[in-house]
Amino acid sequence: MNRLALAKASKKYDRDELFALRTRLVKTIDPMRGRGADLQDILVRCDRMVMGEVSNASVTAD
Repeated sequence: MNRLALAKASKKYDRDELFALRTRLVKTIDPMRGRGADLQDILVRCDRMVMGEVSNASVTAD
């Protein structure tokens, strides 16, 4: 049984263990190299353009 199933089946959650699990998961997620990285890159570029950090020409150029 995986940890998620154990957590769901438990009546009393071990909050420290669940926090440690969530922390490990977050640390292993790399939005710039994982699936959907191209979408993440587009969104970051759009955010930077809206915030005025870059011009429109540099956002669309690769």
